[in-house]
Amino acid sequence: MISKARLKILQSLKLKKFRQKYDLFIVEGQKSVNSLIERRPELIETIYCTDEWAAEQSALPTSISIQTTDSASLKKASQLKTAPPVIAICHLPKTTPIEWTAIQTAIYLDDVQDPGNVGTIIRIADWYGVDAIIRSLDSADFYSPKVIQSTMGSFAKVPLYAIDKNELHHAKSAGLTIISTQLDGSSLKEAIPPQRAILIMGNEGNGTSPSLQAIADSQIAISGAADRIAESLNVAVTTGILVHWLKN
Repeated sequence: MISKARLKILQSLKLKKFRQKYDLFIVEGQKSVNSLIERRPELIETIYCTDEWAAEQSALPTSISIQTTDSASLKKASQLKTAPPVIAICHLPKTTPIEWTAIQTAIYLDDVQDPGNVGTIIRIADWYGVDAIIRSLDSADFYSPKVIQSTMGSFAKVPLYAIDKNELHHAKSAGLTIISTQLDGSSLKEAIPPQRAILIMGNEGNGTSPSLQAIADSQIAISGAADRIAESLNVAVTTGILVHWLKN
């Protein structure tokens, strides 16, 4: 059983201010926790799980603290409608500088607010081998439960950073081509992907900030059918199309 005091802390981790206060975030579900154990075991503070889940694990690192508990306690700690058999409590990763010169392809999230979109973009970056995802300080927090859940474990693979948008000039100084999206931009069909690039993905409602549009080296438009009803594409869908263009 998880103590009441500990449960109160775990339940509070849905809010950013408490993740920062305790320097912790929560990872739920077998796939995500397994990815974490494989890729970033050093982040794990404690794993809470059922006896059945623990019995099915063949070789867990001895450095990981594992506490078996009942399903009722897991349900109280969980942020999900259906509690999983395992939850990992993790330390927030230490902040490290971005090595711009080592990046071939990166994604910058410019005030992207929806956690589901951010999580899906992290999965896209994992799939295509993107070197980094960088978010503006007003974008959805990478370590919110909804973002972590949406990544389906990919958060453990892709390097994640948060910087003020004014710092994006470092990418240009390092030789990265800055690409943004614009409805009246150059057609993707005619554009030639650069060797090194950072994609700016704008806010779901307002698009890319004018200050970032101003520093972009090129603005790309994804053309649709002439008789379409949709005014725009979802930001995660747009990211997938552009990353595929860059990496293929």
